[in-house]
Amino acid sequence: MAFNNKPKKLHLIFHFNAFATLLFILVFTVPLLFIILHTSTSSLCTSCVSDNLKAWSGDLRDAQFAWNRLPFLRIRSPPVVLKIAVFFTEMANWHRSWRHGVPCLQQYNLHLALARRGHRVHVFTSPLVNRDHPGTRVQHFPIPLEFISMKVKRRVALPHRLARNLKNLAVSWHVIGLEPMSPAFNDSLYGVVPKVLDEIRFFHKYNYHAAISDSCGEMLWDVYQIPRRRVHVILNGVDEHDFQNDLSLGLEFRAKIGVPISGSLLGVAGRLVKDKGHPLLYEAFSKLITKHPHVYMIVTGNGLWENRYKELGHQVQVLGSMSPSKLKAFYNAMDIFVNPTLRPQGLDLMLIEAMMSGKAVVASSFPSIVVNNEFGFMFSPKAESLLEELEEVVREGPKRLAQRGKTAQEYAASMFTASKMALAYERLFLCIKNDTFCVYP
Repeated sequence: MAFNNKPKKLHLIFHFNAFATLLFILVFTVPLLFIILHTSTSSLCTSCVSDNLKAWSGDLRDAQFAWNRLPFLRIRSPPVVLKIAVFFTEMANWHRSWRHGVPCLQQYNLHLALARRGHRVHVFTSPLVNRDHPGTRVQHFPIPLEFISMKVKRRVALPHRLARNLKNLAVSWHVIGLEPMSPAFNDSLYGVVPKVLDEIRFFHKYNYHAAISDSCGEMLWDVYQIPRRRVHVILNGVDEHDFQNDLSLGLEFRAKIGVPISGSLLGVAGRLVKDKGHPLLYEAFSKLITKHPHVYMIVTGNGLWENRYKELGHQVQVLGSMSPSKLKAFYNAMDIFVNPTLRPQGLDLMLIEAMMSGKAVVASSFPSIVVNNEFGFMFSPKAESLLEELEEVVREGPKRLAQRGKTAQEYAASMFTASKMALAYERLFLCIKNDTFCVYP
């Protein structure tokens, strides 16, 4: 991956009236920055059920659980209409490119939902630098800012030297973790890492940190030592209009790809790379089909394991990349969704999309998502454990899996919709503007 280490200046002049809101991105494995302008050592409460929080009251800044667990009043119009400027160092067609990662899709879902709420959303992306789309300057902001244009990952969009004088700053974290990296990857970051590391020392100065998963929140508390009152967990959500249970659509898709209705169908989606647990799934499924000739698996995505899956024969169909418009049929066709990822990586939207589509899941323990065995099956990070759970999937059959899927769908609809995410972020923005909005209910 090549990076342009020379900062590109983008002067933005944007005249907001009272109660304007600025949103921009500062990335260290993809965090975001929000600016709102005027013209306990215990772990997160991942096992709490929503019923236990209906009676909760107090200052939201003291909440030690995801704000999504609270019921927010869905009034027709927000108490204050915000003007939100989204700064994203990403491709101009960020809303179309789900394959480029969760942060793009999450930001699109969030701000589309906020716009539907009546807020005014303005999206700014870095200039495209190629022969067909030469870079341009955009002037839309009340003070001149230097906008740093870098690659999609491990980049800083607005350095602290420019952000330090702005009041009420908040950072939204999307992917954060401690993991080994290959030498090639480290070489690709030459010249970029020092800039990111230079920013880390300023993270504690930001007053509001929004983490998109429990694991992100715990990392901010435990590793970066950011005070708990400054970290707020707001879980990602998907557009509930895009992912719903549709039996006829699923049957049509199965017929199209040639999977018999009588067979059990597993579904897999995402990047087909080692880091996503595909070696385990390959080993487990290759053993499963030796005993169960009527079990099938459909896979969407690209990666090195694409050809390996094709080696398994007619019981596996690798469909390649799939547009968001076709994913609804893909999810509805399967009996159960399999996510072989072994560790939390932000918040897995595909797992949520499958649950919203009424599907049970097979996954390792995701503290923000898979909190109940009724949603499906959980395995330990071993191929033998995954194989045992897949054997149980076959034994249960489609009828019982459909019951589990209904439970998963009900839970996902209460926690992981774009509307619920938008209500939580709206309340955070209002809280930053005015302390009276920090008091719940």
